[in-house]
Amino acid sequence: MRGVFFLADTNRFRRRPPYVTYALILVNLVCYLAFALISYRSYQKIFDYGLIPKEPTVFAMFTSLFLHAGAGHIAANMALLWIFGRDVEDALGPCWYFAVYLFGGLVANATQMGAVLAAQISETVPILGASGCVAAVCGVFAVRFHYVRIRLQLPTFSGFKTFSTPLEFPAWPIWGAVLCWQIAGATKSLLAPPADTAYWGHLSGFAFGVVVGGAVARGRGGRNEELVARARVSAAHGDLWRAQELYARAIEAMGEDPELLLEAAEVQERLGEEEAAQGMYTRAVEAIVNQVPGRNTAQLLKRLASHGHLSRLVPALRFRVAGILEQSNPEAAVGVLMSLVDGDHRYEDRALALYKVARLRQAMGQEEDAVASYKRLIAEFPDSQWTAPAREELCRLSKHSA
Repeated sequence: MRGVFFLADTNRFRRRPPYVTYALILVNLVCYLAFALISYRSYQKIFDYGLIPKEPTVFAMFTSLFLHAGAGHIAANMALLWIFGRDVEDALGPCWYFAVYLFGGLVANATQMGAVLAAQISETVPILGASGCVAAVCGVFAVRFHYVRIRLQLPTFSGFKTFSTPLEFPAWPIWGAVLCWQIAGATKSLLAPPADTAYWGHLSGFAFGVVVGGAVARGRGGRNEELVARARVSAAHGDLWRAQELYARAIEAMGEDPELLLEAAEVQERLGEEEAAQGMYTRAVEAIVNQVPGRNTAQLLKRLASHGHLSRLVPALRFRVAGILEQSNPEAAVGVLMSLVDGDHRYEDRALALYKVARLRQAMGQEEDAVASYKRLIAEFPDSQWTAPAREELCRLSKHSA
């Protein structure tokens, strides 16, 4: 059975891969396996690396954050980090995200240690786990991304075929249930000590994350991001007029963001406003060619090409788009350039476009097509400045083939 089970949020498009989240999950898993091997041989090692409330050390404050008491313990923490950490990392950036993760864990350790010493119970039982760190991440998520919905992809079976059925639900019940569980555990620890779970540490880590998330959410970036997310929710659920209004507000607040312009154009197209949609598509392309090329530039242009809007652009803009596509998608660049060559005979730079087509085909190893393009250039544009270079390339290709 292929990959039919996964968790993903539906209302956000991450700007960067969550490398820190992946790295933290990997480090925690490696530390757990290594620690399991060590503690199997000598249980005393748990006291060397865990945080002992009665005899704390700075070293143990940090190392205890990467140790776990069992498979269930690490599985729960890493699952929550996977669900919530990726969006938080994308919003805060890798450095600030790691700082929140680490300091949230330190706050949790300090709080739990203080609670244990104040109650004078379990003073020699080591505090272990990344739960405080993950709680801090959940706290940021709870404030910043309370509007996000989670998509759970589950397999269903029909005869010998497997189908994938998505199930969507709000994210807040997940972290809400975890929070209620921690509050109940902390309350129980007051009434019936000792407790083997660091409930007070978890709650303080979550509170730390809420404070950080509140500070971030009050910033302009947080408000704009929520505006965009609500526009995407409205578009996904068919409330197109509301989505159009929200996209207009988001574009006004955030400027000519090509992804927003493209999404707004798609909404206008769904509403039947063809002329307005075409104008918005053009604005999206202009924003793409005027910005510094990013990793999503080719993807955005591919989306535009799939709608057939690249061929409707004015020739000068199409030529610039082809220049962007040359490195990432030369086949698409050839298609855009050929639309200039064949589509508008009044375009002054048709000879240059055809020469670039020949060069791209030559670079892709399509020598026969390159030769045909060079010959066409020489035949149709004998007085062009690109005719002489085309003849030189033809000679070189003929010598190479001979």
